[in-house]
Amino acid sequence: MDDAMPATRTEAEAQGIAASHLRIEALSRAFADHRALDRIDLAVRRGELLTLLGPSGCGKTTLLRCVAGFVAQDAGRILLNGRAIDAAPPHRRNFGMVFQNYAVFPHLSVAENVAYGLRARGVAAAERATRVARALGRVQLDHLAHRFPDALSGGQKQRVGIARALVIEPDLLLMDEPLSNLDAKLRIEMRQEIRLMQRELGITTLYVTHDQEEAMSISDRMAVLQGGAIQQIDRPEAIFEEPANAFVADFVGGCNWLEAEVEGACLRLPGGEVLPLDRAVAAQGPVRLGVRAEDLRPAPGAAPGFAVRVLVRSYLGPRTRLKVEHRASGARLDVELPSGPDLPSDGETIRLGVAPGRARLFARENGRRLA
Repeated sequence: MDDAMPATRTEAEAQGIAASHLRIEALSRAFADHRALDRIDLAVRRGELLTLLGPSGCGKTTLLRCVAGFVAQDAGRILLNGRAIDAAPPHRRNFGMVFQNYAVFPHLSVAENVAYGLRARGVAAAERATRVARALGRVQLDHLAHRFPDALSGGQKQRVGIARALVIEPDLLLMDEPLSNLDAKLRIEMRQEIRLMQRELGITTLYVTHDQEEAMSISDRMAVLQGGAIQQIDRPEAIFEEPANAFVADFVGGCNWLEAEVEGACLRLPGGEVLPLDRAVAAQGPVRLGVRAEDLRPAPGAAPGFAVRVLVRSYLGPRTRLKVEHRASGARLDVELPSGPDLPSDGETIRLGVAPGRARLFARENGRRLA
């Protein structure tokens, strides 16, 4: 895929910076010859859950660790409520941290694990007991206060980690891939609980994940990272529907790709097939056509479309996914259709069209969104 170009800042983003709880300005960090972060600008609003989403090595965990104070940036500033915190050590930032690997102390009970941060801060025993009980109640573990971690499930251990992060009443909650060690069913349950708890408490949260479904389901806004740079920041539905570039379109929701040529108000595919464009495109000539699996559908009769051969069908309950091959170019595409008796068979040739308004065009040289 072509290298993606970072999106420009919108007026809404500029307003968000002015009202931000956490603000990151031109933050950069390199390790040897690898530039992990490249002048990151980010504003997190008070009470917002903002997710840093991207593939392994994109810089999201490095950014979180810089905010936490575990890694020092090479350049740029981190501000909380307008005050620079770059020089403050981690234990002075009053941030709650939830880790991927639970990070519970095996020799301490659930209640002792949760109380650890309060004890380190010198909180009196009576207040400590009250706050621990309240935190355990929030994560529904008050009945397990005296158990030890080896008697807990993975989900329960992660709840201990969340309670320990919340009990100190942090200014900011940082969550680094907190659900990646859980099974699929428990991940869904836990992300819903985290979201409900975060909304109830109104705590500003910076959440790291590589799972786009998790990010979309839990976030007020998402920042999609690649190559140490933010490619797009917006609400999940806005990023899914209007990706800023080819990387975002492919990473969030997935895309099929075909090389094409814009000719006036039409799009010509490699086999000579012509698809009408339902919006004006200033650029003419070579482009990349991106279409999601659910936006391809059989083309009836003489409707505009292109020929593909069905390679394999995968039944997914209410939906069936087809892997098909474009007859002219050999490009392999995914198609998702409602399950039923009339679906094409393996080896069958069919014609596909694109749902109205669902064709997205990108520049070949840099992945910039064109239409």
